[in-house]
Formats: sequence, structure tokens, C-alpha cells
Amino acid sequence: MGIFNRRLTWDNRIKIARELGGILGMEELERQTPRSLAGIPILNNQNSWFFPYEEGRDGDHIDALWQVFADAVEYADDCDETNRASFIDSFNDAVNRKQVGKQLTFGLFWIRPQSFVSLDKHACSFIKKRLSLEVLKSKPDAETYLTLCDNLRLMFKDKGMPVHSFPELSAMAWDTADEKESDTKNGGDQSPPRPAPYSVNNIVEEGCFLEQDRLEAIVERWRDKKNLILQGPPGTGKTWLAEKLAFALIGNRSLSRVRSLQFHPNLSYEDFVRGWRPSGDKERTLDLVDGPFLSAVEDAKSEPARDFVVVIDEIVIPTTANLDAGSETTRRS
Repeated sequence: MGIFNRRLTWDNRIKIARELGGILGMEELERQTPRSLAGIPILNNQNSWFFPYEEGRDGDHIDALWQVFADAVEYADDCDETNRASFIDSFNDAVNRKQVGKQLTFGLFWIRPQSFVSLDKHACSFIKKRLSLEVLKSKPDAETYLTLCDNLRLMFKDKGMPVHSFPELSAMAWDTADEKESDTKNGGDQSPPRPAPYSVNNIVEEGCFLEQDRLEAIVERWRDKKNLILQGPPGTGKTWLAEKLAFALIGNRSLSRVRSLQFHPNLSYEDFVRGWRPSGDKERTLDLVDGPFLSAVEDAKSEPARDFVVVIDEIVIPTTANLDAGSETTRRS
């Protein structure tokens, strides 16, 4: 997978992926061109192997890499203690070999993206700055790596987090890097194309039941007043429309500039604004972490020329009549 997940033109990456699909008998992949490879970590062209030339590597180097692959698949399918111990042994055996290091985690993400986080430079920056977890070692040991994965999965359960899975984390990390970097010479990476423009026309094309003139008026009102409440019964598409309107307001589908969260009964001030969360180290210490609101504020301060949006779902508004009658019925927004 490193053959096409490296610094190449977008078209060439897709062509190589399709050709490999044909060689491996994956006819479905050969026929269908991937629509996007955005958010997938890539390798430096000058270091796109996980091993040195034959004369410079251990005789069991390739076998060690295959063992990590096999143990990672087993552990992803069944996270019991036996599989965890096997993965730890094979990971630690491989990670310190020549030309392996941190990019071993790239490969783990490629094969099981729901189970393993990639520690590429963009993801590490996102984890540190947006999630306030430290990613220190260039060659992490397996226990440290799995502890980070475990802590991230716990954080994903919080609806106030900006991402809720490793693929979402990677996609947002690369999306953010793409917006902030005009080129990527430092790491030899090539970012995916910038997000396509998005407008009210796109909302209509995607099946919105409101007329285009009405949608344009809503966006203009939002731009003037800086906030907007969509009100109506459950199941009428308020959340869907709010996110689409946010994309139309900022002009593209940038996940890094639109934060969505739900005001569920257990959401606290600490979740929304700022609170203490596990640090991700072995000592299980706590760090003070900004919630989605302060994160959006800080990002907006760093890029004052751009619009940033916080979408809040499930605001429950008791009505005066209901309060007088003692009813629990509410209006939802």
C-alpha cells in the first residue's frame, strides 16, 4: 500500500491503486476509480519502504513485518489479552528496525483504520493541539501506542469531541493541514485537493425541501446576526440542514471549520467549554483541555479572515404554556 500512498500526483496514486487491484484479483477496485484518497497518511518518496535494501537488513526483517500485520488483524478482530500480548511482541520487534519507526503506525491505519491511529505528522499535530494528548516518541513502544489508541477511543465517545473515530481524526488533520499549508516541502507529503466550493445550490441538489430563495435568505440572515436557530418537530431534518447551511456559509465542506455537538442531558460546561481529560501517558494524569467551543474560538482567532461555525444539536426550549400546565412537552431546535 506504500507504493501508492506516497508523494505522487493525485491521478497517479489512483492509477497505481487500480492496477494493484487488478494484479491482486480485486476486480471491483480495478473497475471503480476511488473518488478520494483524502485523509490517508502518505510516505516520503525517499523513504516509502518499511525495510532497507537486502544487503542492509536483517534476514528476518520482512517476516517481522508480516508478523505485525498478522497480529494486528487478529487483535483488531478480537481485542483479548492473548492477541494484545502477541501484537505488543511483534510491534516492538519491528518498530526499531531500519526504516520502520513511526511509519509502522501508518501501515496499521491502512489495514485496520477503525482500530489503529496513524502517527503521521499531521495526525500528531492534531492530537496534540486539538485533543491535548502528547505524542512524544519517534519510535513508540507498543504499550504506549496502544494506550494512546485506547484513550482516543474513550474520547471519541464524548459527543462534544470534534472527531469520533480514527478515520475522522485523520481526515480532519489532513484537511486542516491542507488549508494552512500552501505547500508541503518539509515532510515531502502531498496534500489532497482543497475542498470543493459549496453553496446553497448544493443544498438544493442534495434534496433540501426548502426553496433556494428561502435558503439564501437564511444564510444572509445568519451572516448578519451571527447565530441562527432552526426549530421544529423531531425527524424533520434540522440537524442535516444546519450542517449544510454551515458549509454554505463558509463556502466549502471544511470539517475543520464546522464543529458539531449535541446538547444531551449529560453534557457539562467542562465538555462544552473546557475541562480535565486523560493525558494519554502511562501515569494516567489529567490535562486541561479546551472543549469544542473554545477550540473554535482559538482557531477563529488564528485565522480572522475565515468563518468558523459551531453547530449545536438538540436545544430543548420549554414553552410558557407547557410550564403553566406542568407538561414535560418541549420544543426542539
